[in-house]
Amino acid sequence: MALSKKVPFVPPNYFPHIDGLRGLSVLFVFLFHLFPHVFPGGFLGVDVFFVISGYLISKNIFEKLEQDRFSFLIFMHDVCVVFIQPSSSFVGFV
Repeated sequence: MALSKKVPFVPPNYFPHIDGLRGLSVLFVFLFHLFPHVFPGGFLGVDVFFVISGYLISKNIFEKLEQDRFSFLIFMHDVCVVFIQPSSSFVGFV
């Protein structure tokens, strides 16, 4: 009896290197705050993070528009309820 490995599901439009770039940009900002004299340009990580995030959000919107499945109300619900509300609750808690 052979043991089979389970391969994790990866969505077809997922690019792990983009997550890597986002992680590096967060790391640069973190290091900039810890050692501003060593990483004087670390604040640029914020710009890189926002550019990558904007690209991913725009890509998602354009794909849904092409498929005639885009709804502004659903999009705003996802942004406000799924992303902003939990983070604002966390900030309010801290």
